[in-house]
Amino acid sequence: MKAFAKSIEALPAWVILLAFLAIMVGLFFVYRAGKKTRPYAGQLLVLSGICLIALLFYILTFGFKVSKLATGATAATMPRVWCIALIPVAALCAYSIFRSKKVDEPFGRWKLVFIVIIAVFLSVFLYQYIGYYLSSALFILLLMLLLEERKPLPLVAVPVCWMLFSYFVFAKFLFISLPKGQLFSWLPI
Repeated sequence: MKAFAKSIEALPAWVILLAFLAIMVGLFFVYRAGKKTRPYAGQLLVLSGICLIALLFYILTFGFKVSKLATGATAATMPRVWCIALIPVAALCAYSIFRSKKVDEPFGRWKLVFIVIIAVFLSVFLYQYIGYYLSSALFILLLMLLLEERKPLPLVAVPVCWMLFSYFVFAKFLFISLPKGQLFSWLPI
């Protein structure tokens, strides 16, 4: 598995993206061809895309360097736990999709989808300048505004709670330093 992970790491990103798109297009036709899956094709594609990305991340964890002195948890432990945890969650979601009988809605909010995609890339780009904590808080605030949340308390509380949660889980509990950004590089966190 380690050799397979290394071979995937060696591939250019556009090849991985192209393979992902090819698999997703293939799944689209499979879901559209099935009588029972046709009404839920969009929901199943989203679920399948999440599972494919989790599988890719799981495979890539085998390429992580592990110290010979390491015992217990390594850098690969948490990504593997999250990827494995997605299996029962995906199964429950698929069960819920078929049980609810709520078919896919017609295409409608494409502008919102593209705005969110751009916001994700912008948020990641801003890590190097304003850091993970502030960038992710602004991203969450933007998403809440896009989803028409207008109450001041949630608009402030959710991003702040996310920053605190991220700080305590990653910096204090897991001892993983997230990007501080150039603006806050002087802070001792």
